[in-house]
Amino acid sequence: MQDARIPLAPSVRWRRIRAQALPITAFLLAAAASGWLWQRTSGTVQGIGEVEAPRVDVTSPAAGLVVELPNHAGGQWLVYDHVRAGDVIARVEDQQHPGSFVEVTAPITGTLVAVHCWPGQAVIPGGLIATIAADHGRHIIGYIPESSPVVARPGSAVTLRARTPGSRRVTSRVEHVGQQIERIPRHQWATSTTPQWGTPVRIKLPNEVALRPGSLVDLRFHATDTP
Repeated sequence: MQDARIPLAPSVRWRRIRAQALPITAFLLAAAASGWLWQRTSGTVQGIGEVEAPRVDVTSPAAGLVVELPNHAGGQWLVYDHVRAGDVIARVEDQQHPGSFVEVTAPITGTLVAVHCWPGQAVIPGGLIATIAADHGRHIIGYIPESSPVVARPGSAVTLRARTPGSRRVTSRVEHVGQQIERIPRHQWATSTTPQWGTPVRIKLPNEVALRPGSLVDLRFHATDTP
């Protein structure tokens, strides 16, 4: 007498097929995605750069007494006031020629980030009066992690992407590569608790990228050169 097997209901059979096929399908999809990502990122290294914020110290050309910090809008210059190149930052009474005043002007357009002396204070030749941070950066300073096999050279391609919403990727070039390994600034570490070291690189800031000094930028160095 032969055993008669009870046929499985279609719904049960489908559940079994899904239980067996889904893990295999998921594995194949994950493998394909990994391969795609490997191809896309192979030969590149991720990093973080920062738009250089040039700062210029305004100094006194002569010894004397600071008479005023004449803000053209009235009053005197204060920290975070905006100045334009050529604005008079201070008037100094020349110590060697009493009654003669020297006007100290802003060499660049930017923001006053420090005021080092006030009316009534004496200054020496070269003495600090104020510090101005430029409105616009010209370069991005980034780092290639010490563990990376990438060797960047002047002219190497770099893909940039600002961290502001809606930013698109643009390509630029390495202008200069540092000669020694340096400690990467803490706010650029991959994790906030693990110090990192890397090779500093200076990257040209493309004209079409409008970023304020101090802005962070994601970098992808194209590994056209390896050791």
